[in-house]
Amino acid sequence: MAFWKKQRVIETLVLRHAQCVDETLAYFQEALSAYLEGETKKASQLALETHQAEGRADDVRREVEAELLGGALLAHSRREVLEVIEWVDKLANAGEATLDYLLLQRVRIPEEIKPILKEIMVKNQEIFEEVKQSLQLLFQDMSQ
Repeated sequence: MAFWKKQRVIETLVLRHAQCVDETLAYFQEALSAYLEGETKKASQLALETHQAEGRADDVRREVEAELLGGALLAHSRREVLEVIEWVDKLANAGEATLDYLLLQRVRIPEEIKPILKEIMVKNQEIFEEVKQSLQLLFQDMSQ
C-alpha cells in the first residue's frame, strides 16, 4: 500500500513539474514575442517571470529527486523517472537561457527571420503538449 502511495506522490510531483515548465515556456514565448516586436522593456519583465517560473520548476524537480532518493518507486524505475524529469527541465532551462542571451547581448533579429521564429514557437508549444500527455501516460495503469 505504501508503495502505491509513494508512486502517487511521484506522479503528482512530476505532473506539477510539467505544469511549472509549461508556465515557464508560456512566459518565454510571451517574452520572445515582445522582443521580436522591439518591446525590450516588456521582454525583460517577462524574462524575469520566466526566470521565476523556471525556479519553481527546479524546486519541484528537487522534490521529485528527494522522494526518489528516499526510496519511492522500484530501483530501476527511479533512474528512468529522474532522466525524464531532467529532460523536461532542460526545456525550461533552454527558454530561460535564450532570453538571457538575447537580452544581455541585445541581439538584432533580422525581419525575415522573425516569422520563422514565431512558427518555431508555435511548434514548440505543440510539442510540449505531447510531452505533457506522455508524462500523464507514463503513470497510467497499462491494464486499462
